[in-house]
Amino acid sequence: MASLVDYQVLSDGSFELNGDLDIKFLEFSLPSDFTVGTFRAKPILMWRVKPLSSSVRYQIGVNDPQHLQSKSEGQRTYSNAANNPDGVWEAISGEKFNAGKSNSIYFMTVNSSSRIRVNDVILWYQRGSGS
Repeated sequence: MASLVDYQVLSDGSFELNGDLDIKFLEFSLPSDFTVGTFRAKPILMWRVKPLSSSVRYQIGVNDPQHLQSKSEGQRTYSNAANNPDGVWEAISGEKFNAGKSNSIYFMTVNSSSRIRVNDVILWYQRGSGS
């Protein structure tokens, strides 16, 4: 089967995170022919974030609620950035996902002054063997 690029809209609306360790999980399933990818073909998570306070720190992660702070995919920090929206994307190792099963992505604030609004969370990934 030829490989193709597919995507899922994990959140079309918006949600807010306020304060230390506020967390939002987005649950979804991947098709059984999800391709883990290579160094140059990793799944891509995209989202928009709007800082609602002047100092913001938050992180994102995949499928690991046991080790939220130590196993995150990335951490973002904004200083003096209230009300400046930002489009963000992160290449993530496909090995962190479960093909054909349930998965989750989380967003979490990591300091007490952080307030953010997140919207339009989309996961892009490959399907098929590529042959």
